[in-house]
Amino acid sequence: MPATLRGQAQHFPAEHGSLYVFDQADVPFTISRFFYIVAPKGARRGDHAHRKCHQYLIAVTGAIRILIDSPDGTTFEILLRPGHCVHVPPMHWALEFFEEEHSALLVLCDLPFDESDYIRVRVDFDEELRNN
Repeated sequence: MPATLRGQAQHFPAEHGSLYVFDQADVPFTISRFFYIVAPKGARRGDHAHRKCHQYLIAVTGAIRILIDSPDGTTFEILLRPGHCVHVPPMHWALEFFEEEHSALLVLCDLPFDESDYIRVRVDFDEELRNN
């Protein structure tokens, strides 16, 4: 399953603020864990892959540029704005670049945290892909 831009949340703008809505049906897996990252302009996050975990990245504020390398060698570059989201399956290398001050990224995961699921060194990732 390749990384895919999943579209955008339902958006309900109002004078007193905007509401962005996702339902469980919008996410291609059952959510086990979630966290969010708030970073300054120019911050680089991610830079790893997961062996088993699926992630669903949702821009909350600002702009976050996502680079995803798939197992077949294809690189995807996606600019997420508030409400935009992308599914990152296992064995996809992902980097997130925070393009605007105070950008926030919400991450939904199908598995609890497990350090052994992470591949944090790119050459190790490339070697695992060659061996599978």
